[in-house]
Amino acid sequence: MLTAWDMVERLADYQGIAQGDEVDLRRARRSIVDAIAEWPRMHNWTYYSSVCRIVLVAPYATGTVAYNASTRELTLTGGTWPTWAAEGEVRIGEVRSRVASRSSGTVLVMASAATFVADISSGTSYELYPDGYQLPAGFRSAGSLTRESPWEALTYLTPDAFQVCKRRDWGTDDSMVYTVMAGRTPSTYRIYVHPPASQAETLDFSYLRVPVAPSVWESSVGRVSMTNGSPTVIGTGTAFHSGMVGARFRVSATASIPTGYDGTFPPLSEHEVASVSSATSLTLATNATESSNSVGYRISSPIDIDEGTMLSAFTAWARMLLARDMKNKDTQATESQAVAALNLARAADSRSMAPKASLRYIEPAYDRSSRFGPDIP
Repeated sequence: MLTAWDMVERLADYQGIAQGDEVDLRRARRSIVDAIAEWPRMHNWTYYSSVCRIVLVAPYATGTVAYNASTRELTLTGGTWPTWAAEGEVRIGEVRSRVASRSSGTVLVMASAATFVADISSGTSYELYPDGYQLPAGFRSAGSLTRESPWEALTYLTPDAFQVCKRRDWGTDDSMVYTVMAGRTPSTYRIYVHPPASQAETLDFSYLRVPVAPSVWESSVGRVSMTNGSPTVIGTGTAFHSGMVGARFRVSATASIPTGYDGTFPPLSEHEVASVSSATSLTLATNATESSNSVGYRISSPIDIDEGTMLSAFTAWARMLLARDMKNKDTQATESQAVAALNLARAADSRSMAPKASLRYIEPAYDRSSRFGPDIP
């Protein structure tokens, strides 16, 4: 599997960068990071398609509440705030307020913005529902969101249109529209639905993720020993750490540090790092296929691409970015080569030889009749 270290070597060979030239090697690493960031925008790559299921939560309205505007505390009587309340919204009459935190089973602290402006007396009815639903890490864009019943796709609205819709219609019923906005923590996204779900149900959809950037460029300090049939690696003078989980572990047949498969000392075997116990002990995802004593190794994160489709194009794109950074005279030719390779990769990104067809959903007659007029035979 192509690793970050392999890609740095490819760029170093292309540019004639010596291994000790840290400035230019840093440029090479930066070009790889930039290429990974730009890569999803070049094409909706099949390789980055995934599926997700979100479980919609029914509103909570047990008991009654009182609100203290000076402390922004909403106190519940006759119930217990659910654990998800910390990421919820509370509606009282026509006014809603976002929850900032869950202090206890009976007290919520409301957000300072767009909250209730005055005290609310005890015995007031309310409704609590999720503010939104967290999307998977690395989320980029979603396909059609499909409900359980009736089987139909929700309608996407821009964030602005969604807020208008939400402001004008407070019913808690079947979720019919949605939007995607930033989450409560940096670099995350949430899906927001309206009206809130009236009961627990699921939303299924496909989505495109972004490729994962390397966390380990290269680590080969010390020596390792392994036993045939065991996943345990014991290091001497090594510096293993938790960031290496998921990286590729290559072991040499000798004390030499393994090169790539096209180098002078190709690896004897390669494995994925499953866990790290200490600076001198880690566990592989698969058992060792040979015993080794005090041999060289190299750990590096994989490049998150489909090598069969993207390898040449991704390499060319990274070379183009490096050529721009180093202000090469042949940058224009390098750009032309990158675009040509990209077009070939796009054309190759097909996973079926069957005729292509789109799915046209026909709503049940009873639902179509109620929402769009009489049913048409």
